[in-house]
Amino acid sequence: MKPVQYPSPPPSVQSYSVELTANPRLWGPYFTHDPALFRDEDSGLWYVYSTDMGVRQGVKPGIQIRRSEDLVAWEFVGQAIPEGVDPAAASDTGAINLWTPSIVKQGGEYRLYCAATSFGSQVSRILMAVSESPDGPFVFRQTVLASEEGDPVNAIGPSVFRDPTDNKMYMTYGSYWNGIHILELDPETGSPSETGFGTCLASRGSVVHGSVEGASLCWHDGYYYLFMSCGGLAFDYHVRVARSRNVRGPYKDCNGIEQTDPDASPAWIGTILLAPYRFGTDKGWKAVGAAHVVQAGDEWFLSHHGRPEGSQNYTLLHLRRLVWTEDGWPAVSPERYAGEKIQEIPVTSLLGHYERISLQPMLPQTVSSSAPVILRPDGTMRTGCLLGSWRRPGTNTVHVTLAGLEEKLTVLPAWDWQAHRQTLVMTGFDSRGVTVWYKKTD
Repeated sequence: MKPVQYPSPPPSVQSYSVELTANPRLWGPYFTHDPALFRDEDSGLWYVYSTDMGVRQGVKPGIQIRRSEDLVAWEFVGQAIPEGVDPAAASDTGAINLWTPSIVKQGGEYRLYCAATSFGSQVSRILMAVSESPDGPFVFRQTVLASEEGDPVNAIGPSVFRDPTDNKMYMTYGSYWNGIHILELDPETGSPSETGFGTCLASRGSVVHGSVEGASLCWHDGYYYLFMSCGGLAFDYHVRVARSRNVRGPYKDCNGIEQTDPDASPAWIGTILLAPYRFGTDKGWKAVGAAHVVQAGDEWFLSHHGRPEGSQNYTLLHLRRLVWTEDGWPAVSPERYAGEKIQEIPVTSLLGHYERISLQPMLPQTVSSSAPVILRPDGTMRTGCLLGSWRRPGTNTVHVTLAGLEEKLTVLPAWDWQAHRQTLVMTGFDSRGVTVWYKKTD
């Protein structure tokens, strides 16, 4: 059996400083909020479009563009729409910024969808701007959807999805005010091809810790998967997922709970995919949300932003490899992507010490800390005073039995961004549908 092929050390990223804010050439993954991942089929380059949080003086905030050849090293390209907010939308909504971008290529043009609003307001506009290049500049063409005070929705958070089964185009959008909705789009115009506000896919209470927003869709093996961001934007923001055989739902999590069920427990509705976490004594990550999933051949990736624990100063772009479990659910690597490949993992490489995190559903979704674990050659394992067992049923899968629960895990080589070394990680779910992560420490 071949030895594990670990990723090479990624390019170093400059540490955060106030001085960094003045030099976009050095930003790389810094100051990326609501990242929408996109692969340009013409050039083969990867792009991320994100909300500009306005860290530079004298520059109109809007939508930022980043570009990469390998999903590891990121170059700041600039502003997608140099003039900032569309004047008409700014007058209607009081918006001073553009939020939550999404991009799609249709014909010979690139269409950038984004939202104009002010924080906490229901007077919002979803806009579409176009360009002949993914690098921009983009020019406003139209208002796609508007919401006013008293409407059952809020017209923010657009995400465009092209259904691979029939090539139809849809837009998910919304937050609070009856949650996430979906509208079909006319591929010729980019505008809704139906009247009204569309179909509700997911909803929760309007309090911040019960919120649902920042949705996006993907299709895999007969199911549509709905990714949603929940919780408070600056701290317990996290990602949940549900799936359906129909693009308009109903969407159910891995426990069969419909995402529009008004009686469902706010803590348990939706399967948690990603949430605030901390390995060992490393600096943890909070406010990990705004997920977007992209397929490239047989590989899958998820983008989101995160804030380092103890800091409100900036968000950082996170890219993670996404894998599909044997039960058909998406799971993401506990570590950011560094070029690792899915491969067969020898049993001998699995033995040793790990840090284990269980992303238990709770309100608020506080930072989950790790506990030390050891996997032994005789198939036993220990964490604290708990004894369990483990086995390797596949070339890169591990099943763990612990405290009466079974964990089905995928093993991946990874780069430990905190310890700056190569390692192994495991990701998957226990028999309750709770995400479980392992990171090897020896």
